Amino acid sequence: MLCFKSKQMITPFLFIVLGTTTMMKPYANGSKSCIAVPPAKNRQCNKCARGYQWWPCDTDLCKCDDDVSTGGVSVRDSSSKSCTAIPQKLLPRGSLETNDKECVKCGEGYKWWPCNKEPPICECDADIIELAQTPPPSIGPSSSPTRSARPSTVPSASPSGLVTIQESPIMKCEAEFFSKCSSKSVCEANLGAGLSEATGKNTLATFPTIQTSNIQGRDDSVAVLVGGNYRVVKGAEIEGKIVVLGDFTIESAANFHSLVRVGAGSQVVPNNEETAILVGGDLDVQIRTVSFMQAHVAYGNIVHKGENLGSGPIIDSPSSVIQDPSADLGQFERALCDVKGKSEHWATLPNNGIVAEEGGANIVFSAGSDDCVQVFSVNSDRLFLKYGMKVVFDKSMKGKTALINVAADSDGNASIGNLADFEDSSGRDSWNFSSDATANILWNFYNATDVNLGCGVHGNGEFRGSILVPTPCSNVDFCFPGHSGRVIVNGDLTQNRAGSEFHNYEYDPVCPLPEPQSYSTCA
Repeated sequence: MLCFKSKQMITPFLFIVLGTTTMMKPYANGSKSCIAVPPAKNRQCNKCARGYQWWPCDTDLCKCDDDVSTGGVSVRDSSSKSCTAIPQKLLPRGSLETNDKECVKCGEGYKWWPCNKEPPICECDADIIELAQTPPPSIGPSSSPTRSARPSTVPSASPSGLVTIQESPIMKCEAEFFSKCSSKSVCEANLGAGLSEATGKNTLATFPTIQTSNIQGRDDSVAVLVGGNYRVVKGAEIEGKIVVLGDFTIESAANFHSLVRVGAGSQVVPNNEETAILVGGDLDVQIRTVSFMQAHVAYGNIVHKGENLGSGPIIDSPSSVIQDPSADLGQFERALCDVKGKSEHWATLPNNGIVAEEGGANIVFSAGSDDCVQVFSVNSDRLFLKYGMKVVFDKSMKGKTALINVAADSDGNASIGNLADFEDSSGRDSWNFSSDATANILWNFYNATDVNLGCGVHGNGEFRGSILVPTPCSNVDFCFPGHSGRVIVNGDLTQNRAGSEFHNYEYDPVCPLPEPQSYSTCA
């Protein structure tokens, strides 16, 4: 089977109340702090301080200072102020940890960085909510109404004294995803048909390097597949076919320009009359001047199941926007099940590639054997750098497939940043990086629930290689200036860097990736 139901994901669990409740260090946001009550985690309650209203913020599992300002909770006197750095794991996505030495001056009245950073990266004792002789918070059902209609995770007491926890929305989301997965293998190589190599008429043997020119070729495969919602906060362009199972929103302040056909890219777009954008929810392009395919050279359709809420994009005949409540996205749900199972299998493959830092300037990926498929396993913190460095694929990687398994931390977070440039095995970098090399690279974020791609740092260049984030209900924040390759996110994708672009490049490795055991039944 490609998709497995995890008992840990969908089965309510039990724990014994021992009479005391351990409270975690609060996350402070201005004058408001939120504290997690086990079994919730502090990182899950951080967002409550920023106004998030859903689980777990609508339950008793998160206690914020405006909820517990009475009953023994006190604030230290600010006359003696000591300031320390907030650990990285307690910071919201996009924020970077500093150190205690930098934060000391905040207690002396300093008003500049890092003391003026929002969200804060330093916390002072006058801002921290303390538990002063406060009895453990009740873990029984709340008598007050919840703030949303989402399923509650508030524990309920049983006569035996044990407490059961109801499924959280995240657990329900994961369970819903796995319920759609069939035991029958898809039996398609690599990322699957329509998600890997270019398909359709007029395809190219080799994609062009990034350029500004006329259309160079056609490709009906999906360039960007998002299993949840795709939101553009800041960005410029998305090249190639786009499929979003949830809502697709381009915000009014994004300064966005082009969909499917772009100014600078591979200049490879879907064939005329094809569905170039497919949306399972609402389409909300809030900028009326956004262009779509540029009808004088290419045209196609936008199909959405939900409402068309926005004022754009510009649609020139014969292109069209079609609302089709019966549009079938089942093939993409099956594709996400397929890559979930494959991703887990690929993560178990033994390493034979070598990753090394060279001279403080390069991160080098080298072949460690003669095998055509080279497997690299890297903790994400090795790729979240203090300053811009070049990613180099050594000459030993010429004619080889690079599978890069990126491991998240214990909380499911994975961050990559300050990758300033990429160099292929022939020594070509920047815009000359070989498109054949791009087609050989897959970044497999096999166990990540939250992925930060370049946010919070400023030494990023064009990111090369296809990206796979297979975890249901995951979140990906994209802040690189550009990306070349396929993008598959089994959750939400947020594009959030001014001028950022996704460029359409196929995933067609010289040697296909190994298939999981479930594929043994394939003909």
